[in-house]
Amino acid sequence: MKILYIHQYFNTPEMPGSTRSFEFAKRLVARGDTVYMLTTNWQGKSNFSYSMVEGIHVFWAPIFYNNKMSYINRIFIFVQFLWYIFSLGRKLNFDLLIASSTPLTIAMPSILLKKLKGTKMLFEIRDLWPQLPIAIGAIKSKSLIKLSKWLEKKTYNNSDHIICLSPGMKKELCAKISENKITIVTNLSDVLGFQKNQEKNKMSIPIAKNTQIILYAGAFGRINGVTYLVEIAKEMFKINPNLYFLLAGDGYDKRNIIDKSKKYGLFKKTLYCLDYVSKDQMPKLLSRATVATS
Repeated sequence: MKILYIHQYFNTPEMPGSTRSFEFAKRLVARGDTVYMLTTNWQGKSNFSYSMVEGIHVFWAPIFYNNKMSYINRIFIFVQFLWYIFSLGRKLNFDLLIASSTPLTIAMPSILLKKLKGTKMLFEIRDLWPQLPIAIGAIKSKSLIKLSKWLEKKTYNNSDHIICLSPGMKKELCAKISENKITIVTNLSDVLGFQKNQEKNKMSIPIAKNTQIILYAGAFGRINGVTYLVEIAKEMFKINPNLYFLLAGDGYDKRNIIDKSKKYGLFKKTLYCLDYVSKDQMPKLLSRATVATS
């Protein structure tokens, strides 16, 4: 089978971020399918490129993205990607289309390609949109809210099947679409990657050995609310000043996290920040943690 797989934030294990679409595509290739991955060089490469990654045909659009961007800039980025998907996707031959959201807007060119090619479409929902951006006030306009809800309904109606990541998401979706149309495929763990002896090859981190570490590794976006850990670190310092907090990642709230920890006198004392860590380095980082938070 030839599969067109669309995911704006596709990552390989050498890159930071989720590798869910990479792992799924790799296994589709292993069973004999041809997979075309349409994605972006969201971490900064400036030229359009093509590469073969573990048997996956990957087309990288030179579209940079960072969740520190304003919503206006993000909309512009999304529109760029939508045009890229349609213009390249219509030139490829495929039997099935898999579209992974966020953003929900990825559904627009996917639906057009489905109708143009006469194929089936599987739509994966990683976050509940537009519920989440509405809940945090990212979408306030009544017109935009109405439009986004219309797009959500249009997406579900045009999808032959829906993948979601948790029972809670399925429960929410069942209020809008048939339960038979939904399958839960949770996030997974690379068990083999964690079976390696991490003690022999630890990461270099700015905290002394044999200390207890509370770790957060991921995005520092508004929706993640990671500043709560600074507040916890502040209270924990009164109880146990020998407990350390390590936050690894990047995003909209990073400056706020650093500023607040400096204000509390914690920064580089009991609270440290690292940049994004590549996925293949995560087992080493997690093996150093006493507690991992999400």
